Amino acid sequence: MIRHMQNRVSQSAFASWLADSRSTRIVAILLVTALSGCATNADRGTQYMSQGDCARAYPLLLAASRSTGATTGKGFIHVDNSVKAKTGLGVLYLQGCPSINLQPDPAQAFVLLDAAAKRHDVQAEYDLGVMYSRGIGVERNTNTAVAYWRRSAQAGNRHALNALYNLNKEPPVVWDFSESSVGH
Repeated sequence: MIRHMQNRVSQSAFASWLADSRSTRIVAILLVTALSGCATNADRGTQYMSQGDCARAYPLLLAASRSTGATTGKGFIHVDNSVKAKTGLGVLYLQGCPSINLQPDPAQAFVLLDAAAKRHDVQAEYDLGVMYSRGIGVERNTNTAVAYWRRSAQAGNRHALNALYNLNKEPPVVWDFSESSVGH
């Protein structure tokens, strides 16, 4: 009898807590995160890629890239973990993976990286810049490469910043305001 009353009190308290719109958003975030599962796949796939284990990364990234994300009924949240997976898969198709007989496919890499770059993925923007600068799977176009690298560099990608620096072949201007250079 006491246990039954405790359950009813708990259910009642939970129901009143859930009636609050902020609480509903918290529950929705937790449910979408738990149900989507692709964040885990994308994260693990990316981790395997960084370790050079493309055979383990490929199925995880492939599964996560097919996710379209999830939105709660009132549009409070939107989870699209497929962007990270598309970038990882794009790199995988760009490089190929001999251990699973995956040949490099620059056209498929471009499709995946372009989709991720349209969602403002910094790494995808950098990789598209590389493809355009070298003419890998696309017509070589330095101006387009620079545009992708600039967007990536502005978002903090140091590899894109290095690519822009190396393209100019000139050291950046460094102003020296030390007392010895001012000439007192």
